[in-house]
Amino acid sequence: MEKIDYEYEIFYLDCMRQSKAGIFARSDEIRIKREIKNALKKTLKGNRELAEKINKIDNILEEAYRYICDNEERLPIETLVKRWMKGL
Repeated sequence: MEKIDYEYEIFYLDCMRQSKAGIFARSDEIRIKREIKNALKKTLKGNRELAEKINKIDNILEEAYRYICDNEERLPIETLVKRWMKGL
């Protein structure tokens, strides 16, 4: 779960170094990735085996974000994150 926090922190700092217009343009991505981070941490809590499997992914947040953006169903992000993790 430390890796997830680290990835989000790097992403967030990268966004914050942009102009106000750049931040506004990426506001939806920022919101979605924050929700992904929270859903991952909630789902992985107490599941060591799945956490080890997730940690092997190069960029966890980006992989989950791409899955959610490519998914045409308008389901809650937490549901989509769980579905993504089942497919791993």
